[in-house]
Amino acid sequence: MRGAVRGADGLPSAPRHPKDDRVTRIAANNANSLRRMFRDPALATSVLILWGLMGLFILFPLAWLLLRTFTEGGAFTLGNLITILRDPNHRQSFWNSLLLAALVGLTGTVLGFFFAFTAVRANLSKAWGTVLDAAP
Repeated sequence: MRGAVRGADGLPSAPRHPKDDRVTRIAANNANSLRRMFRDPALATSVLILWGLMGLFILFPLAWLLLRTFTEGGAFTLGNLITILRDPNHRQSFWNSLLLAALVGLTGTVLGFFFAFTAVRANLSKAWGTVLDAAP
């Protein structure tokens, strides 16, 4: 084939897609960001401390809760979970929590949409965009 792009093995290679270049650029930017972060000791230390605190205050208690829920005497059991789910008060609080989570997510999505819609349609300045971004 005349004019075909050939790979290192001399065989025709598939044409490159513009999206491939974008993905490569994004990966390179992410790698550069990580290198930059670890070159700055204060930033790297801050990130490591934040990840450590997240592990200590979020992941460890969650893992401990799951471990205590599904084990009794060192053996796997669903007995603890069944006991909790048989209590009507626990079931009601579970459904209330799901309802609250769904309403908060829906309300946040609707408000975010209206803020974004207003910012775009009104052609607000960058200062107004910052104000809207800071709104609760």
